[in-house]
Amino acid sequence: MKSEYPYTYARVSAMKSKLLKRGDYDKLQKLSVGEIIKYLSENEYKKEIDKYAVTKNGVDLIEFALIENTSNTYLKLKRISESKISTLIDTYLIRNDIHNIKTIIRGIMLGKPADDIRELLISATKNQELFFENLLKSDSVEKVIDKLGFLDKVKANKALADYKDSKCLVHIENLLDQYMYFEMQKSAEEINHRRIEGFLRAEIKNANLKTILKFKKAGKDNQEILSLLIKPKRKTLSLVEKSYDDIIKSLQKKNKEITEDLLVTEAQVDKESLVKIGKLLHQKPLSADIILGYLLAKEIEMRNLRLIIKAKEFNLDDEFVENQLVVV
Repeated sequence: MKSEYPYTYARVSAMKSKLLKRGDYDKLQKLSVGEIIKYLSENEYKKEIDKYAVTKNGVDLIEFALIENTSNTYLKLKRISESKISTLIDTYLIRNDIHNIKTIIRGIMLGKPADDIRELLISATKNQELFFENLLKSDSVEKVIDKLGFLDKVKANKALADYKDSKCLVHIENLLDQYMYFEMQKSAEEINHRRIEGFLRAEIKNANLKTILKFKKAGKDNQEILSLLIKPKRKTLSLVEKSYDDIIKSLQKKNKEITEDLLVTEAQVDKESLVKIGKLLHQKPLSADIILGYLLAKEIEMRNLRLIIKAKEFNLDDEFVENQLVVV
């Protein structure tokens, strides 16, 4: 079987071989934060750890190195990819744009200085740096939303009204997620990439399930929950009619790690979704899917490292980490 993109395939295959493996995670769980920093600096994170070691330490050093490494990975992928593949990467990068917008909004809500927020932004995005710099000049959440001309005005005003009443960003962030999936789906259709459409459907299904769980747990009415769902299918809509406990019991039939604890359940739902999507992207290893597969694998690596670091920071036991760890 020949690859559609031999050069990109060879380079990405080499990058994929350097991702952390099951054995690495087992070792990392046994190390202290300082030892984890040393271990990562001896692997693919040396450049980023060296950069931030002067100004950061401990958990903060690792977090900033992860953000920088993610950006560098995306930018390298774009450099080594043919034009059609580059367009596919741009589609995926919309996620980073939304991540940055959410980070800016949260930072402004908490009154953080622009310089502190800027450090948390991912530089590999579809929008240019000036776009985010303009948002960072805002002195309120309302002004950030006003600058986002791509959002539906009626929905944006409604989300802002909810924020003013509750000081909670859930409706604003949900609106941004809706936009993200719409744009990614539109781009996938433009480049006629069916696998990314399947990937998006799985992600949307997962996002909707977590929304239902979160709002059922909070005792919200069905109408409000329905307004937050993204292109829900019939099966997803049927869940809205059920109670939180009934949904949990239904999920437990397939996954014994699901509990009544919302955070544990959300983590398990994410884990299941990532494993399922990972398998989907392994079906055609010599096609453009290798790019998507690598991007997802890198995202999983970031998630796993953050999980291990947070477990160290908050003294969580190994069993908790083991249950949340994703290895595709």
